[in-house]
Amino acid sequence: MLFANCKEEQSQRTFGEERLNPVNSTRWLGIILDSKLNYVKHIKVVKPRLDTTLAQINKISIKDTRTLIKAVLYTRILFGSVIWLNTLTQNKVKPIFEKSYKKAARMIMGSLKSTTLIFLRRDSELMPILSTHIIQTHNMILRLETKDETHPVKSRALKEAHETVDSHLSAMHKLIQQEKIAAKINPEPEPISTFPTKPWRRLL
Repeated sequence: MLFANCKEEQSQRTFGEERLNPVNSTRWLGIILDSKLNYVKHIKVVKPRLDTTLAQINKISIKDTRTLIKAVLYTRILFGSVIWLNTLTQNKVKPIFEKSYKKAARMIMGSLKSTTLIFLRRDSELMPILSTHIIQTHNMILRLETKDETHPVKSRALKEAHETVDSHLSAMHKLIQQEKIAAKINPEPEPISTFPTKPWRRLL
């Protein structure tokens, strides 16, 4: 299989004594690859897989639905998404993800089909599929970047993890002496004079 943006002539190639016939797509580690890497055929499999999984989860009790959706549905649909879900394919799968997310959220809440998206996001406590993909991708990149002990990101991450969090609100707060702040918050009581006032200053 050849990966190219331009149109290639369909011709046989040999690998040693073996003749290889070019193909338009192939499955690699569960991901359908095509010659232009636009993942069109893989995206076509996404929606049936979503519908089938939701139909299976729908037959289980509502209290276990949220756990199963996160563990089963999101795992199946986002398998290999680091490879095939990119800026080019995002617009194609976004409507599919949103529709499946609404259905999954309604299953968790047991709500009607007319329930608006804002209430589904608030009450179902279910993260959108695309947001889950972004978080997983960032976590994977961070793990790869911090795998090597000599990598600068590794030392920086360890340093930030062990550093104490600065309690100051801004840089200007550091310039103010803490004693003055405490004096303003808890001022010392003023002593009452014990000297008797003079007769002519007494109030009648």
